[in-house]
Amino acid sequence: PILNLTVSLKDHHSEDEFLNLSEFAETVIKKRIEQLPEIALADISGQAHTEIVVTPKINVLSSLGIENDELVSAIKNNNFDFGNLVIQNGIYQYNFRLSNDLTTKKDIEDIYINLHNKILQLKDLAVVKIRSKPEKGMVYSNNKRAVVLSIIKQSDAKVYDLKETLNELTVSFNKDYPNLVFETNQDQSELLKMSIDNLKSNMWMGIVLAILIMFMFLGDFQSPLISTISIPLSLILSMLMIYACGLSINIISLSGLILGCGLMIDNTIIVIENITQKIEKGNSVFEACVKGTNEVISPLISSTLTNCAVFVPLIFLSGIAGALFYDQAIAVTIGLVTSVIVSITIIPVLFFYIKNVKIKFLEKYI
Repeated sequence: PILNLTVSLKDHHSEDEFLNLSEFAETVIKKRIEQLPEIALADISGQAHTEIVVTPKINVLSSLGIENDELVSAIKNNNFDFGNLVIQNGIYQYNFRLSNDLTTKKDIEDIYINLHNKILQLKDLAVVKIRSKPEKGMVYSNNKRAVVLSIIKQSDAKVYDLKETLNELTVSFNKDYPNLVFETNQDQSELLKMSIDNLKSNMWMGIVLAILIMFMFLGDFQSPLISTISIPLSLILSMLMIYACGLSINIISLSGLILGCGLMIDNTIIVIENITQKIEKGNSVFEACVKGTNEVISPLISSTLTNCAVFVPLIFLSGIAGALFYDQAIAVTIGLVTSVIVSITIIPVLFFYIKNVKIKFLEKYI
């Protein structure tokens, strides 16, 4: 369940009032919640169930010479369901259903019994009462007896959309039923938000550490600066493509993007290093960017396809494993593809402009 919705009476209540609340929650509240498109099921629990008890009036039965079995037979004979009947009359066909379900206290009280050509009603021979069944479990909210509805979402519904829609419905409930108290608890969306925020912070921390390590080993500011621009750009493009594929940013897809961040940096480093080698060999910045990038396009694509080949089969898994790894496999694959696109299109341009800025700065001040 995404969350639990508890329903209780605002004031202290009797047993009969809680029975009415239980029936109301099951017949009205539950059905209105399940009408929301994001919700698959509202599983209700904690409600009180009722049963109808028939207690024969022993003195009356004895004086009339009636056995208890006759009362039982009368109840059974008046509680029937013959199912569907078909009557044909020439070219016409009529469908009928004959049934008489005893569902209320009044239905049972109004049963007629023919006793020695004298018509009596069951309420003249027995006492009919409604009482609650023995409790198998109870739910309390703020020291008051309550009914709880566990909200289960549709498989394709978004958690935050569901919560927003349910909050609007709860506000409507509070206005329509002022004598009831509606409260949510065990909200999994809050836990989901904390987990996603934690993953986001870990992702940005990993990017910062990767850039610092690049600065330490490469020894200049250009490569880390370009990576600082290229990695967030790759992530933004990846998120746009994930959204275009109809996926949501959740724990699984975010973990896939984090997994792909390291591979994104690899593509950036390969392009930058190859361009730097061309400059050291005497090529101009523009020629180095063109030649250095063209030389590594095929290796980058081959390397990316090799990495994607590891994750793509996860998309076709069935069952729970497929549901768990589908978003992650899609996210990693999209992250790798966007990193290659950024590496062979954006990185050379960034390198060219940053290098030119550095050269002009040196010519002006040194």
